[in-house]
Amino acid sequence: MFGQLLKVQVNDADGNPVPNALVTFVAPVSGASAVISPSSVMTDMGGQAGVSATANAIVGSYEVTANVDGAAIPAVFELTNTIDTSDVIFADGFE
Repeated sequence: MFGQLLKVQVNDADGNPVPNALVTFVAPVSGASAVISPSSVMTDMGGQAGVSATANAIVGSYEVTANVDGAAIPAVFELTNTIDTSDVIFADGFE
């Protein structure tokens, strides 16, 4: 799991927070990716929404997007899955 939530701030054209906007987070379906939970969430009264992301077992970089209906450009999160060397077990006993 990544250390922090993936968070977005949704504002209207005048810069005011938009409460109760549906934000959908999308991760790649193959390769390096993450499980997003929940995948869709409503913004709070301050226009913020956040989800957790848990990396899959494939090492690599990828993008997670956050889309709001009516928004022209999604928010993009650049994420990277790495290997935790403390979890590696060597069959021959050598590191």
